[in-house]
Amino acid sequence: STSSAFENKATIFLFRVRAPKGLKVLDNPHFQVSSLIWGQSSHSSSSPFLFINNGQRFLPRGAVFEASSKIERVSLQDRQVAGLIKLSDDSGWAMIPTSEELKHQYQQMIHRSGSPMDGLSASVSSNEAVEEVGNAIIRSSAAFKDDC
Repeated sequence: STSSAFENKATIFLFRVRAPKGLKVLDNPHFQVSSLIWGQSSHSSSSPFLFINNGQRFLPRGAVFEASSKIERVSLQDRQVAGLIKLSDDSGWAMIPTSEELKHQYQQMIHRSGSPMDGLSASVSSNEAVEEVGNAIIRSSAAFKDDC
């Protein structure tokens, strides 16, 4: 039936990381337990673009990743986080830096490159940490069977 086909769908968003220092990943607690149960090393990852630095997973600048949500604004104790994007594999959330933190990252990047800072906007939005490059609605295989 058509109504069940619409109920069995998932929306996937494709994002590119633009933040100069990348995005930290806040691990989902069950992912950490699953890693131990399946014997995965803490230095390995199922994603070729997901790196681990001092025990913290992160997505580097330029990496493209799949998410099951857009930016969700949150209030965390970490004052450098403005929002979260849920990763599509349910392993955690990409942490979006605040406008102030993002501007600081761009200033450091420009300073290291020796370029003049004239090109840096006076106000940088935390939305500039990522760029949505695509999205899709994926129907489950059960929905396809119902249509046949």
